[in-house]
Amino acid sequence: MQMFLFILQLVAWTLFAPALAVSFYYIDKKTKFNKIPWIWKQVIFGVVFGIYAILASEFGIKVNNESGSIILNVRDAGPLVAGLAFGWPAGLIAGVLGGFHRFLYHNEWFQLPWVEGNTGYTTWIACSLATLLSGVFAALLRKFIFEDKKCNFLSALGLGMTCEVLHMLLVLVTNLNNIENAFGIVKECTILMVVCNAVATSLALLLVKVKKLNAKEFKKKIHSLSVDFGFRLFVTVTVCFLGTTLFVYAVVYHLYSGSGLPPEQIERIEMYKQVTVYLSTFSQVVIFTVLFIVIYELLKKKVVKNLDKVVEGMNDIANGNLDTVIKVNTHNEYENLSNNINKMVGSLKGYIDDASKRIDAELEFARRIQHSALPSIFPPFPHRHDFDIYASMDAAKDVGGDFYDFYFLDRHTLIFLIADVSGKGIPAAMFMMNAKSLIKGLAETGKSVEEIFTIANQRLSENNEADMFITAWIGKLDFRTGELNYCNAGHNPPLLCRRGEHFEYLSSKPDFILAGMDDTKYHSNTIYLDPLDTIYLYTDGVTEAINVNDEFYGENRLKEYLKNKSYSKAQEICEGVKKDVLKFTKGHEQSDDITMLCVKLVAQQERDMINLYPNNDSIVVLSEYLNDRFKALKVPPVLINKVQVVVDEIYSNIVNYSGATRATITFKLNDNDLVVRFRDNGVPFNPLEREDPDVNLPIEERDIGGLGIFMVKSMVNDIEYKLTRSQDNYLKLTFSLEEKKD
Repeated sequence: MQMFLFILQLVAWTLFAPALAVSFYYIDKKTKFNKIPWIWKQVIFGVVFGIYAILASEFGIKVNNESGSIILNVRDAGPLVAGLAFGWPAGLIAGVLGGFHRFLYHNEWFQLPWVEGNTGYTTWIACSLATLLSGVFAALLRKFIFEDKKCNFLSALGLGMTCEVLHMLLVLVTNLNNIENAFGIVKECTILMVVCNAVATSLALLLVKVKKLNAKEFKKKIHSLSVDFGFRLFVTVTVCFLGTTLFVYAVVYHLYSGSGLPPEQIERIEMYKQVTVYLSTFSQVVIFTVLFIVIYELLKKKVVKNLDKVVEGMNDIANGNLDTVIKVNTHNEYENLSNNINKMVGSLKGYIDDASKRIDAELEFARRIQHSALPSIFPPFPHRHDFDIYASMDAAKDVGGDFYDFYFLDRHTLIFLIADVSGKGIPAAMFMMNAKSLIKGLAETGKSVEEIFTIANQRLSENNEADMFITAWIGKLDFRTGELNYCNAGHNPPLLCRRGEHFEYLSSKPDFILAGMDDTKYHSNTIYLDPLDTIYLYTDGVTEAINVNDEFYGENRLKEYLKNKSYSKAQEICEGVKKDVLKFTKGHEQSDDITMLCVKLVAQQERDMINLYPNNDSIVVLSEYLNDRFKALKVPPVLINKVQVVVDEIYSNIVNYSGATRATITFKLNDNDLVVRFRDNGVPFNPLEREDPDVNLPIEERDIGGLGIFMVKSMVNDIEYKLTRSQDNYLKLTFSLEEKKD
């Protein structure tokens, strides 16, 4: 019972550090505590976690064994959590406080260090150093390796284990003159103290770094080069560590053979075997950890930072500074890359010099290059019928600053955006190309829309000598759920049409423009689209188009034009707006780029379900979906035609007669049958109540209608209908995989 209470006490102290970290994290986020200057917050964090280390020592579990008195504690977790989770000064302060307390605590308060009972060994030096070094290591890693950011869960776990292994190693090294008793302490404490300190540290970092990610974002997340290299290096180092440890273990147990010796010597040899293995293992843990950190840091300095230098030079070039020379000569590869980029820029400067003589021809050439960088083939995804998209850009000059883009992150997620770069001509076009590539690169890493704009803003703001800026709107649409996450960087509000209703402006407070201030933080908004919902994006070249009377086209006129366009295709909407703008301006010179992008959701598709707006266009979408599901479910060919006929008959009735605005079809293949379910919000209709037609009568004598329902009944093995509480029609059809028997 007492041992159970001891373990419970140790677990409580282990969980107290994460609880303390989470409490401070939310206090800092949600209260006026975040107004306190950074350095004073670091002092507070450091003192609090230093007190935690002290209390962990004072209330540690005291265990008596043959080697003496042992105190199990999680003292070292205090400085580690403070440094890794809150800041390097906090880690140092907590480490100094915890280590100094342990220095005084080794026997009696303020007792001389060399007087520690009569055991003949001391642990105060090792314990004091271990706690101090935990704070120092946490501070150094936070400052230089993690670039003053919180580390991830696995890094915290490894650091917690390594620091505690170092603690045990110091106990052995500082007590070589009385290694037997010291080894007894280490053997008794190692597992519990390593596990508890590692769990306390890693759990604290896990909880303060947790953020909400949907399942698809988690699956699609792409790691950076340094993260990928770090993981591979970790695996390699771990394998090497295990191999060398096993080798040392085998060698030691082979060399220290005690055969033929007196029992007391054999027992001593066995003890030395264990001491040697422990010392070797602890040393290798520390060495391999240091090796991992050094190699990882070299990667960042030699590879990643050199890449950043190249990108920085490319940003200067994109900002119009064609005299920029990229010089990264640390390795042949970087030198070749720099030379190729410089050669490319030199060629570009030559083109610009020639443009002074052939300006019209070169501007036309630039216009073609710019347009080739924008998606211009429509429909862009002819195999996809679950959505409709169209975009166009008409530059005020031969080249402009507007751009749009759209691309799939995976088969279920579409990124689409529209943007307007300040200025016109070549500089704006170059800035546009850089921004377009940067945003796409960030999007393809799986970042959220607010992270994309926040990072893009920082990159675009660096060395922005041309003082250009961008207004932009980006959306991330999940076709399975209809979820649309979007972020607005000072751009015009889009118009949204809900299920055949009128277009209305999507009201949300926009954030600041891109490349305006490098510390701007962007925020996202979320809406859910249903089948037939349409979103229309545009630049101010539409609403600020001027006629001969110096009148603006305006937002109200745009909304009024779109009033009756809810059922139009995306291309019809964009081309119609353009014609209306030209009609309004009556030949007046175009003053700004006119760019539009329209996305219309036709269906929501999941693995076994599709949501549709019942109209003639959706019939094609359902047919494509059926073909995909037949292949995925491996439906027997003998059943495919039958299911297609039945589904077409039922869905056609929903489209043509029910008046429904929503229909859901689900498929489920069991061992013996295929189940198809229909649900719609149309007029209640129970097909089972309809009398079957007399097929034996001549055609001219039969009642009109009912033959389709009769055919459905005859082709399925079971049919079930009910009217749900929400007054939806629910129809369940079951097809047997086995042939019907008479």
